[in-house]
Amino acid sequence: MRPSRIIPCSAGVVQLAKLRKQRDVQLGMDEVVMYTQECMKKVVEDVGEDEDFNSGSWVSVTNYVNANVGTVSGCLGDFKNFLKKGKPKQVVAIVKSCSSKVLGDLTVSMKDLSSTIRETIHHKVIGEGGYEKDITVGVALILANVSVSSLKPSMHYLNITKKNVVKKFRQAAISAVGSLKIKLLLLCCFLFALFLLASLTPSFFGWGQQSLPSASIDRTSSKGYTLLINTWKRYDLLKQSISHYTSCPGLDSIHIVWSEPDPPSDSLVNFLNYAAKSNAKDGRHIELAFDINKEDSLNNRFKEIKNPITDAVFSIDDDIIFSCSTVEFAYTVWRSAPDTMVGFVPRIHLINPSKENGYSYIYGGWWPVWWTGTYSMILSKASFFHRKYLRMYTNEMPASLLEYVKRNRNCEDIAMSFLVANATDAPPIWVKGKINEIGSTGISSLGGHNIKRTECVNRFVSEFGRMPLVPTTVKAVDSRGTWFW
Repeated sequence: MRPSRIIPCSAGVVQLAKLRKQRDVQLGMDEVVMYTQECMKKVVEDVGEDEDFNSGSWVSVTNYVNANVGTVSGCLGDFKNFLKKGKPKQVVAIVKSCSSKVLGDLTVSMKDLSSTIRETIHHKVIGEGGYEKDITVGVALILANVSVSSLKPSMHYLNITKKNVVKKFRQAAISAVGSLKIKLLLLCCFLFALFLLASLTPSFFGWGQQSLPSASIDRTSSKGYTLLINTWKRYDLLKQSISHYTSCPGLDSIHIVWSEPDPPSDSLVNFLNYAAKSNAKDGRHIELAFDINKEDSLNNRFKEIKNPITDAVFSIDDDIIFSCSTVEFAYTVWRSAPDTMVGFVPRIHLINPSKENGYSYIYGGWWPVWWTGTYSMILSKASFFHRKYLRMYTNEMPASLLEYVKRNRNCEDIAMSFLVANATDAPPIWVKGKINEIGSTGISSLGGHNIKRTECVNRFVSEFGRMPLVPTTVKAVDSRGTWFW
């Protein structure tokens, strides 16, 4: 029979069995049949269930045979024929069990693709050959020209000598790699579990955002920041927001954008002034002012502040709360790039190659940002920017664009992003921070919101004469409060 090359592992089992089954070779004088047809059928059926033939030592021995020998001309299932016809030229088998008998003989179970049989190796062979350390459970052996004898049908002798052993492959050599993989896997699982624990229960480690040390504020040079808060008939939310932010160490003053037809009540003014006074720390005086507007327009939130004290403006909606440590960190990020917008709510503009509906660009909400990791806008509902952009928005923004925002009651935040990007040719900076929304849904939850925003993006491109927004993937993370950043 012409020998066939073995493919390692399970694929080789199937290949070898099919070749034997197709040829239907009978036992001859010169060559020994490897398997009977019944044996081949069993191999094919059981190939996917036997872990022994996926072990490290068996994979190593089959790889060695393929690379250096190429054929196997004997199998344990046909040993009864070897007793009559002579020595098998080559046998590949794995030791399944190994035990010593009273007289020093070694009883082993040997297994290959055809069968598992019990064998006895004489004690003189073990002693004289020096194989007491080599023949152990899990070892795969390549044996050549081994003499087979039998005193009775139930017991065979493998007369193994040193020259019969072509190669031996220990399981330990491979299992060390497997052990390393298991250890690495366990380590990754352990670290992931700690990460989840730290994320879900930060107070367990004392790392909660609220407990982070606040960024150092040099008030002599920067004077902190001004809170510019937009509100509309949500007095409870306004009270809650002011009470919270007045406790932040970097806050210097508060300007409330008031566009309601009636002025704020005395009780509301008194409450907010009291909150600003009582919550301020280290003897600070926080100036609080209402910027009264005669008409209701979204452009009001970016009107120039009279007598501004600080360069930094923190624009926020009245229904959003950030921890003071998060706000202070964002402020330090802004101080490193004071000409750009720095904030917590990123959005993106997408190119529309088909120009469907005549639009060259599409407004992308949170999901495109999350999916791609790319953004080109920071919404003004939670962002830092320089006070000069309030003057530029009020005095330099095209009148037609301001009228468009007023008429459609939308997109003033996109307009501010366009203004800053057009002035800087630089992207904004997204800061990681947990958003606590304390109010009900706004206009962003209404149907067709993204369609209207897409209209705004394309209209603003036309007004500016170009697309000034610059995409980026940069995200600022406070490394004091997270493991992976």
